[in-house]
Formats: sequence, structure tokens, C-alpha cells
Amino acid sequence: MARQVLRLGSMGFPVYFAAVGPEEAKDNITMTIADLPIYEPAPKKYVYQFVPSERNILQKGIGSVRRFFAEYQESMKNFSEKVSYKWEVSKAHTLGLIDYIQNDPNVLARAGVITVAGLGGIVAGYKGGRMKKVTYSSIAIVSAASLCYPKQAANVTYSAYDGVVSQSCRLWKFLTAPPPACPPEPVKETAVKEEKAPAQKSDGKNVVVNLTKTDSSKIKPVEKDFGQSSEEDKDLYTTRG
Repeated sequence: MARQVLRLGSMGFPVYFAAVGPEEAKDNITMTIADLPIYEPAPKKYVYQFVPSERNILQKGIGSVRRFFAEYQESMKNFSEKVSYKWEVSKAHTLGLIDYIQNDPNVLARAGVITVAGLGGIVAGYKGGRMKKVTYSSIAIVSAASLCYPKQAANVTYSAYDGVVSQSCRLWKFLTAPPPACPPEPVKETAVKEEKAPAQKSDGKNVVVNLTKTDSSKIKPVEKDFGQSSEEDKDLYTTRG
């Protein structure tokens, strides 16, 4: 009984104890929980009886709010458990179906899944135009193909990603490259035209040649030179005749 009293006293409510003696009419003593001994046992000549205090309006309001939230928490806990159970069951069935489709050697199963996905995309975009139908069906077919062939889809995705990254890098380098330097303009040279006298054509018939007479006695004879440039080199050459 003392443990129950202490637990209620920690909540902040005034709790009273009634100590009932042998003669109930004469020796009724009312005390609070603070008056009870902590380290010593209570006197045995009294019989202790728990008498709860009456709750005020604030305590009644807090109690009703606590009961409401406790009931709501319990209902939400049950609902979350049901949802979690259904989710785990559907997840297990879905993973089993995916594993069967991916590992089944029969190609017809995977082809059927892809076909049904494409038809589902067409049905989803039925109210839209042709472009919407094509878009939805393409997305559904690609998703189903990726689900049925995960390794091939991963390889195609990686190659497409590498191609996009390389092309983007090239485009970025082209856009951020500095403009090429302009070559210097060539210096314009002024061409000077030399005026030439027109050449006179002659047929060789009316050519006049002036001959002058010279005195042969005044012409000096040409001395023989055998190639010796100096007297010291005469012995190096031979003379003829």
C-alpha cells in the first residue's frame, strides 16, 4: 500500500492517509503522504487505509485528455500494425514475383510483362492526346524492361551516362574556350609599275651597223700566260711549245 501511495504522490496530487485505530470512532487520524515515515516502518498499532482526494476541474480535464490520447494511440498502434503486416505480405509476394520473372528461363513471361506494362501506359494516357499515350507507354515499357533485365538495363544506363557526361564536357569546353587570336593584317604594298618603252620589232633587213677603223700597230700583243700568278710559282707549272 505504501508503494501505491508514493507512486500517486509523485504525480503531484494531494493524497491522504487515514490511520484507523482499534476504536474506529475515536482514533481516526488523517495525514498526508509527507507525514509517513520513509526509513522506519509505520506504527503497527494503526491500520492504514488509502483515501484518495477528490479531483478538481483541472485534474478531471487533464485525465479526460490523457484517456483520449491513450485510446487514440492504441487505435493508431493497431492500425499501424495491420498496415505493416499487409505491407510486408505484399512486399514478399512482389519480390517473389520479380525473382520468378528475372530467373525464369522462359522468355514469354518477361515479354508478357513488358507488353502488359505498355498496354497499361496506353490506358493511363487514354484521355490525353497521342503524345501522352506514347510517353506513358514508353515509360511503362522501359520500366518493365529494366525490371525484367536489370543487368542489361544497368549496362545501358552506365553507357548512356558516360556518353552524356563526355558530350557535356566537350560542349562546356567549347563554350568556355577563349576566342582564337586574329592574325595580323598583311601590310599592303604599293606596287610601282615601271614604264617600259615598247620594244621595236625589226625583221633584220634594215639594221645599220657602224664599223670604226682601228690602227693595228697600236694594239698591244697579248703576252702568254700559263697560269703563273707569281714568279715563285713558275716551277710548279709546265710550259708547252
